[in-house]
Amino acid sequence: MTTINAPVDQDGMSQVLHILAMRNQIQPRESLSLVNNWLQANPNESAASLKRFLQAGKILILNRSIVDLRQIPHAQLEQIVATLRGAQGVEVKERWHMARRYPRCFIGSEAVTCLQTAYGISLAEAIRYGQLLVENGLVSHVTGQHLFENEFLFYRFQQDAV
Repeated sequence: MTTINAPVDQDGMSQVLHILAMRNQIQPRESLSLVNNWLQANPNESAASLKRFLQAGKILILNRSIVDLRQIPHAQLEQIVATLRGAQGVEVKERWHMARRYPRCFIGSEAVTCLQTAYGISLAEAIRYGQLLVENGLVSHVTGQHLFENEFLFYRFQQDAV
């Protein structure tokens, strides 16, 4: 078992473990290991700050690992794009809305469902990943009028931009 040298905020720790159990269905022993590893990698942080980051959507759980969205590598975002573009991903095609043609686009709510299925994450986490893709210029709304939303809105991968 991994231990940490800094004093542990037991109340903050129990709240983080509760969040991980409720949102991500992670067992207490695995949660404790994840939290301890994160605290060791982030010695200036505490369980209370981890709790705040989880609640604010700045830290998510992906594939049973803590992903700090404040430091997410571009390569990881590109992997998410690859998942969305893959065989089990979203359907990219020409779409029409109000007599206007939008080539090579996909639907936001379908991307959310794809991310939830592919990574076993919550609705809020899937939306946050979509928002990160928009914030980092890998995906955009076809008219630029919306951030990423779990709606019947059209989005385009940057590499498909027209």
